Amino acid sequence: MTTKPPTSPVVIPNLGDRIFGQDGTDASAKSAELGSPAAGGGRGVRMSRDIARRAAIEAHVAGGGRLAALFPVHGPRALLRAFGYLPVEVWGPPGRNTTSGDVHLQSYTCSIVRSGLAFLLDGGLKSAEVVVIPHACDSLQGLASLLLDFVKPDVPVVPMYLPKGTDAAAVSFLAEELKALHARFAEITGAAPSDADLLAAVRREEEADAALADLLAKRARLDMPDTAVIHLARSREYLPAEQFTVAVREALGELLPEPRA
Repeated sequence: MTTKPPTSPVVIPNLGDRIFGQDGTDASAKSAELGSPAAGGGRGVRMSRDIARRAAIEAHVAGGGRLAALFPVHGPRALLRAFGYLPVEVWGPPGRNTTSGDVHLQSYTCSIVRSGLAFLLDGGLKSAEVVVIPHACDSLQGLASLLLDFVKPDVPVVPMYLPKGTDAAAVSFLAEELKALHARFAEITGAAPSDADLLAAVRREEEADAALADLLAKRARLDMPDTAVIHLARSREYLPAEQFTVAVREALGELLPEPRA
């Protein structure tokens, strides 16, 4: 019997305060899960980002949703959402011991793969129900092969093969790859999202991408410090698309005047 993923929007209480670390939550009690990267702003900003990340994860799970650990970049966000997954990007938490991953990798492997593999092997991705790895570079392709054939985690690992161009052949290749991913997610979850579900998910992701582009284009007119702008932009890595769009539109609602020529 198939089950349909939840389609109701996920509401995160006090979203703006959580994103900017003003909700009074003890950051030490809400450490990062599903690996956050080292962005600008130092330890305080990272801790508040971890709080918001954890809040997004907890809200999605509480609403009956699934979690997908998504390595960078160009992952199938809309498809994952249509199957009820919240895609949470894994860049590898900063400053952690990577020994457990290093023993399986060459010394020149990039830090994202080294940290991400160590985080997975140390139990940091235990809340994820699937690990998705786009073949965006040689290191990520190697990571997918490693997890599929040698160091197999307890959850399914799904690679995504990306086209190497933008011509008609590349578009056709990507379409076939997305069909294969659809079949794989259906096999894993037992869900069967409709065409309407898929289209709605695509539209939500496109709106979020447009909001991110708008945020970056107008960041000089935002009445907030650079670290807060970076923090908001990077919340695209873990917030549901519709929640990210709302947060950005609220931030853009109070722009400073255009500078005089």
